[in-house]
Amino acid sequence: MAGCRILGCAIFRSATIVCAALLLFPVFVPAQLQQGSSAPQPVRTEAPPDQPPTAALRTIFLEGLVLIDDPDWQKAATLRPLIQANCGGVRASNYAGDDGTFSLTVDMKQNMLHTQDVASGIGDIGLRGTPVREGFTTCELKAHLEGYISNVLEVYRAENRDPKGVGTLILSRVGAPKRNDGTVSVTTLSAPKKATKYYEEALKLAAKGDLDGAEGKLRSSVKEGATYALAWVALGEILERRNKLAEARDCYEKASAADQYFVIPYVRLAALAIRQQDWKQAVKWSQQAVANDSLQFPAAYLYGAVGHMNLREFDQAQKEALHGVFIDKRSKEPRLFLILAQIAYNTGNQAQEEQQLRTYLKLAPGAADADRLRARLSELESQHAAAGKSPENDQAK
Repeated sequence: MAGCRILGCAIFRSATIVCAALLLFPVFVPAQLQQGSSAPQPVRTEAPPDQPPTAALRTIFLEGLVLIDDPDWQKAATLRPLIQANCGGVRASNYAGDDGTFSLTVDMKQNMLHTQDVASGIGDIGLRGTPVREGFTTCELKAHLEGYISNVLEVYRAENRDPKGVGTLILSRVGAPKRNDGTVSVTTLSAPKKATKYYEEALKLAAKGDLDGAEGKLRSSVKEGATYALAWVALGEILERRNKLAEARDCYEKASAADQYFVIPYVRLAALAIRQQDWKQAVKWSQQAVANDSLQFPAAYLYGAVGHMNLREFDQAQKEALHGVFIDKRSKEPRLFLILAQIAYNTGNQAQEEQQLRTYLKLAPGAADADRLRARLSELESQHAAAGKSPENDQAK
């Protein structure tokens, strides 16, 4: 597409679509990506110490995030699950907020008698649930919502007056197929030791900026393990950085062929299609990504929205972007709001454009395009002020 313009440029008034280059930020896949996610399985956030403290545990503060895995995400956005914690038999509950976050305060003074019995040597008999050690306890957290089932988070927590994140609870519809954790590839477990060794060495070289060395190590890795999906993705990202786009695409496709449930290759293919302005392919790969894991990849919705927008399918683009915002509870992908602003501009909704621009600049004040976008926001605000109305009033009409 010739003559692509970025939102906020001096020639903003021309009916143009956002530049693909604005949306591509290749990120080398870290090894840690394979080690833990928000998948529905018990996790521990702290390991118990060798020696328990002398002070008895009195108060536990817990906070985290709950996500609802439901194709009808617009309905899910209106639901507020009840979060329950059981800490050594002492229970506490609270409803999640509209943004999916939750916080609980567990008053362990209710369990002091049992704690004292344990400390005095009467016995760790666990009359009220999980056995209690003096000063420490294990907490189990679950979310409750009619028609859904929750994973369980298991947290070994010391007394702490500053809340700490305990992880993510995920609610899935009763009877729905077991959800896939798209951040993890099963091929990693079966990868030959040499392949893993080369991959880890490549990570270190890439971190030092040695792309030549990293590429060589990754080629050795996939030679040793032809189905090592994570190494194929990493090699693809190195090649993409070096503008070897056809080879990069081939690597991502080999990664997806090795493990069809591994979502990262699909996200990278969508990003690459955006870079090459192949909007239909961007939509295709983003759809494949969210079909495999609809909760953990807001960037997939971003790329899908960009594809639809450039195909001038504005309604579908807006739905994709809003779905991405819904799952992106921590606002890790603020560019979703920039796309919503661009959609609003192309559909002539200045109130929405102003609102989404303001949100984007709040979340990404140091973005490369921030100055241009602030100028556009100031222009919109001046227009509204001159007309004697606000975006909120426009939205109400």
